[in-house]
Amino acid sequence: MTPIDWQIYDYLTSSASTNITISSVAAHTHVSTTTAFRFCQKLGLTGFGELKAILKEVSDNKIANRDLV
Repeated sequence: MTPIDWQIYDYLTSSASTNITISSVAAHTHVSTTTAFRFCQKLGLTGFGELKAILKEVSDNKIANRDLV
């Protein structure tokens, strides 16, 4: 992964919202939406929608695990 990819990754992992758009990711990381889309492809995903679904699932699991404690 490139330094820009890591920048996108850092933003996505620090963002509390799962209601993000590819445009907001691009704006916050100062890259084009194409770069953000290519980041998804580098992860083996079909696109940003699939990434959002994964982020939502991870977030839901964290909330569910927190409720069990």
